[in-house]
Amino acid sequence: MAFASRSKFQLSALALALASIGAPAAPVNWATDTSGLWTLPGNWNPVGLPGAADDVLMTNVTGLKTITHGIGNDTIRSLTTNASAIVLVNGGSTLSINSGASTNGGVMRADGSGSVVTYNNGSLVNTGTLNAINNGVVALNAITVSGGTLSTSTGGTIQLGSSMFLDGSGSGSPVTTAGSIVINDNATVYIAGVVNNSGDIKVGPNADLRLQGTNNLTL
Repeated sequence: MAFASRSKFQLSALALALASIGAPAAPVNWATDTSGLWTLPGNWNPVGLPGAADDVLMTNVTGLKTITHGIGNDTIRSLTTNASAIVLVNGGSTLSINSGASTNGGVMRADGSGSVVTYNNGSLVNTGTLNAINNGVVALNAITVSGGTLSTSTGGTIQLGSSMFLDGSGSGSPVTTAGSIVINDNATVYIAGVVNNSGDIKVGPNADLRLQGTNNLTL
Protein backbone atom coordinates (compact mmCIF):
# COMPACT_ATOMS: atom_id res chain seq x y z
CA MET A 1 0.00 0.00 0.00
CA ALA A 2 2.84 2.40 0.80
CA PHE A 3 4.35 1.70 -2.63
CA ALA A 4 1.03 2.42 -4.38
CA SER A 5 0.57 5.69 -2.51
CA ARG A 6 4.07 6.81 -3.37
CA SER A 7 3.56 5.95 -7.04
CA LYS A 8 0.33 7.93 -7.18
CA PHE A 9 2.09 10.91 -5.63
CA GLN A 10 4.93 10.70 -8.14
CA LEU A 11 2.52 10.46 -11.08
CA SER A 12 0.53 13.45 -9.82
CA ALA A 13 3.68 15.53 -9.45
CA LEU A 14 4.78 14.55 -12.96
CA ALA A 15 1.37 15.50 -14.39
CA LEU A 16 1.50 18.90 -12.70
CA ALA A 17 5.01 19.53 -14.00
CA LEU A 18 4.04 18.63 -17.56
CA ALA A 19 0.92 20.80 -17.36
CA SER A 20 2.94 23.79 -16.20
CA ILE A 21 5.38 23.36 -19.08
CA GLY A 22 2.59 23.32 -21.67
CA ALA A 23 0.49 26.08 -20.15
CA PRO A 24 0.57 29.43 -21.99
CA ALA A 25 1.91 32.42 -20.14
CA ALA A 26 -0.68 34.68 -18.56
CA PRO A 27 -1.23 37.94 -20.46
CA VAL A 28 0.47 41.13 -19.34
CA ASN A 29 -2.03 43.92 -18.66
CA TRP A 30 -1.69 47.70 -18.68
CA ALA A 31 -2.25 48.17 -14.96
CA THR A 32 -3.76 51.62 -14.77
CA ASP A 33 -6.52 53.66 -16.38
CA THR A 34 -4.13 56.55 -17.01
CA SER A 35 -1.65 57.64 -19.64
CA GLY A 36 1.93 56.62 -18.94
CA LEU A 37 5.25 55.21 -20.07
CA TRP A 38 5.57 51.75 -21.58
CA THR A 39 9.06 51.49 -20.07
CA LEU A 40 7.93 51.93 -16.44
CA PRO A 41 7.66 48.44 -14.88
CA GLY A 42 5.03 49.54 -12.36
CA ASN A 43 2.59 50.34 -15.17
CA TRP A 44 2.20 46.62 -15.87
CA ASN A 45 0.46 43.73 -14.17
CA PRO A 46 2.33 41.64 -13.29
CA VAL A 47 5.00 44.24 -12.52
CA GLY A 48 7.78 44.24 -15.11
CA LEU A 49 8.17 45.04 -18.78
CA PRO A 50 6.50 42.64 -21.23
CA GLY A 51 8.81 40.50 -23.35
CA ALA A 52 8.93 38.51 -26.55
CA ALA A 53 6.72 35.67 -25.30
CA ASP A 54 4.00 37.91 -23.83
CA ASP A 55 0.50 38.70 -25.02
CA VAL A 56 -0.13 42.31 -23.99
CA LEU A 57 -3.60 43.66 -23.17
CA MET A 58 -4.67 47.31 -23.02
CA THR A 59 -8.38 46.76 -22.66
CA ASN A 60 -9.09 48.48 -19.36
CA VAL A 61 -8.40 52.09 -20.38
CA THR A 62 -11.16 54.65 -20.86
CA GLY A 63 -11.45 58.17 -22.20
CA LEU A 64 -8.43 58.18 -24.55
CA LYS A 65 -5.16 57.42 -22.81
CA THR A 66 -1.69 57.58 -24.41
CA ILE A 67 0.84 54.86 -23.65
CA THR A 68 4.24 56.14 -24.78
CA HIS A 69 7.09 53.89 -25.89
CA GLY A 70 9.90 56.42 -26.15
CA ILE A 71 13.13 54.51 -25.60
CA GLY A 72 14.73 51.20 -26.49
CA ASN A 73 13.82 48.28 -28.73
CA ASP A 74 11.14 45.93 -27.44
CA THR A 75 9.46 42.80 -28.78
CA ILE A 76 6.18 41.23 -27.66
CA ARG A 77 4.11 38.35 -28.99
CA SER A 78 0.78 40.14 -29.51
CA LEU A 79 -1.01 43.36 -28.57
CA THR A 80 -4.72 43.89 -27.96
CA THR A 81 -6.00 47.44 -27.45
CA ASN A 82 -9.45 48.94 -27.09
CA ALA A 83 -10.79 52.12 -28.68
CA SER A 84 -9.46 54.32 -25.85
CA ALA A 85 -5.81 53.28 -26.16
CA ILE A 86 -3.30 55.37 -28.13
CA VAL A 87 0.09 53.64 -28.36
CA LEU A 88 2.73 56.20 -29.30
CA VAL A 89 6.15 54.94 -30.40
CA ASN A 90 8.54 57.90 -30.60
CA GLY A 91 12.04 59.04 -29.69
CA GLY A 92 13.67 56.74 -32.23
CA SER A 93 12.45 53.65 -30.36
CA THR A 94 11.10 50.45 -31.90
CA LEU A 95 8.27 48.10 -30.96
CA SER A 96 7.89 44.73 -32.67
CA ILE A 97 4.77 42.56 -32.39
CA ASN A 98 5.61 39.03 -33.51
CA SER A 99 3.64 35.93 -34.37
CA GLY A 100 0.47 36.50 -32.34
CA ALA A 101 -3.17 37.33 -32.98
CA SER A 102 -3.42 41.08 -32.30
CA THR A 103 -6.28 43.57 -32.20
CA ASN A 104 -5.89 47.31 -32.66
CA GLY A 105 -9.02 49.06 -31.45
CA GLY A 106 -7.46 52.49 -30.97
CA VAL A 107 -4.43 54.18 -32.53
CA MET A 108 -0.99 52.69 -33.08
CA ARG A 109 1.35 55.54 -34.07
CA ALA A 110 5.02 55.76 -35.06
CA ASP A 111 6.15 59.37 -34.67
CA GLY A 112 9.60 60.64 -35.64
CA SER A 113 12.73 59.49 -37.46
CA GLY A 114 13.90 56.08 -36.36
CA SER A 115 10.60 55.32 -34.63
CA VAL A 116 9.31 52.02 -35.99
CA VAL A 117 6.33 49.79 -35.24
CA THR A 118 6.59 46.33 -36.82
CA TYR A 119 3.96 43.62 -37.03
CA ASN A 120 5.47 40.29 -38.12
CA ASN A 121 3.46 37.17 -38.93
CA GLY A 122 0.15 36.29 -37.27
CA SER A 123 -2.95 38.41 -37.77
CA LEU A 124 -4.23 41.87 -36.90
CA VAL A 125 -7.89 42.79 -36.56
CA ASN A 126 -7.76 46.54 -37.07
CA THR A 127 -10.87 48.43 -36.04
CA GLY A 128 -8.78 51.51 -35.33
CA THR A 129 -5.87 53.27 -37.06
CA LEU A 130 -2.27 52.42 -37.86
CA ASN A 131 -0.54 55.78 -38.28
CA ALA A 132 2.98 56.94 -39.21
CA ILE A 133 3.95 60.62 -38.97
CA ASN A 134 7.07 62.80 -39.02
CA ASN A 135 9.20 60.16 -40.80
CA GLY A 136 8.04 57.36 -38.52
CA VAL A 137 7.44 53.89 -40.01
CA VAL A 138 4.78 51.22 -39.51
CA ALA A 139 6.01 47.98 -41.13
CA LEU A 140 3.69 45.05 -41.84
CA ASN A 141 5.32 41.74 -42.77
CA ALA A 142 3.72 38.37 -43.50
CA ILE A 143 0.57 39.33 -41.63
CA THR A 144 -3.14 39.54 -42.41
CA VAL A 145 -4.63 42.95 -41.58
CA SER A 146 -8.42 42.98 -41.50
CA GLY A 147 -10.26 46.31 -41.74
CA GLY A 148 -9.40 49.67 -40.24
CA THR A 149 -7.34 52.62 -41.42
CA LEU A 150 -3.68 52.85 -42.49
CA SER A 151 -2.61 56.50 -42.68
CA THR A 152 0.50 58.67 -42.86
CA SER A 153 1.45 62.34 -42.89
CA THR A 154 4.53 64.62 -42.85
CA GLY A 155 6.95 62.04 -44.18
CA GLY A 156 5.60 58.98 -42.38
CA THR A 157 5.52 55.65 -44.22
CA ILE A 158 3.57 52.43 -43.97
CA GLN A 159 5.58 49.57 -45.46
CA LEU A 160 3.96 46.39 -46.74
CA GLY A 161 6.40 43.49 -46.77
CA SER A 162 6.53 39.89 -47.91
CA SER A 163 3.31 37.83 -47.94
CA MET A 164 1.25 40.74 -46.62
CA PHE A 165 -2.55 40.40 -46.88
CA LEU A 166 -4.94 43.37 -46.69
CA ASP A 167 -8.43 42.02 -46.07
CA GLY A 168 -11.33 44.41 -46.58
CA SER A 169 -13.81 41.65 -47.26
CA GLY A 170 -15.46 41.49 -43.84
CA SER A 171 -18.94 42.89 -43.40
CA GLY A 172 -18.62 46.64 -42.80
CA SER A 173 -14.84 46.47 -42.51
CA PRO A 174 -13.14 47.97 -45.57
CA VAL A 175 -9.48 48.92 -45.37
CA THR A 176 -8.83 52.65 -45.78
CA THR A 177 -5.38 53.90 -46.75
CA ALA A 178 -4.16 57.48 -46.89
CA GLY A 179 -0.75 59.05 -47.32
CA SER A 180 2.34 57.08 -48.33
CA ILE A 181 1.95 53.30 -48.61
CA VAL A 182 5.04 51.46 -49.87
CA ILE A 183 5.12 47.88 -51.11
CA ASN A 184 8.69 46.77 -50.43
CA ASP A 185 11.07 45.45 -53.06
CA ASN A 186 10.40 41.80 -53.96
CA ALA A 187 7.34 41.68 -51.70
CA THR A 188 4.05 40.01 -52.59
CA VAL A 189 0.94 41.78 -51.27
CA TYR A 190 -2.55 40.32 -51.53
CA ILE A 191 -5.71 42.44 -51.41
CA ALA A 192 -9.25 41.16 -50.91
CA GLY A 193 -12.54 43.02 -50.57
CA VAL A 194 -12.76 46.80 -50.42
CA VAL A 195 -9.63 48.95 -50.07
CA ASN A 196 -10.25 52.68 -50.30
CA ASN A 197 -7.05 54.61 -51.00
CA SER A 198 -6.73 58.41 -51.02
CA GLY A 199 -2.94 58.64 -51.07
CA ASP A 200 0.01 57.07 -52.90
CA ILE A 201 0.70 53.37 -53.18
CA LYS A 202 4.31 52.91 -54.31
CA VAL A 203 5.27 49.50 -55.67
CA GLY A 204 8.95 48.59 -55.32
CA PRO A 205 11.07 46.78 -57.92
CA ASN A 206 10.01 43.16 -58.47
CA ALA A 207 7.12 43.60 -56.04
CA ASP A 208 3.83 41.85 -56.77
CA LEU A 209 0.37 43.29 -56.00
CA ARG A 210 -2.36 40.66 -56.35
CA LEU A 211 -6.13 41.11 -56.15
CA GLN A 212 -8.13 38.17 -54.85
CA GLY A 213 -11.80 37.35 -55.25
CA THR A 214 -14.33 40.15 -55.60
CA ASN A 215 -12.57 43.38 -54.73
CA ASN A 216 -12.62 47.10 -55.18
CA LEU A 217 -9.24 48.83 -54.98
CA THR A 218 -9.43 52.59 -55.36
CA LEU A 219 -6.18 54.15 -56.61
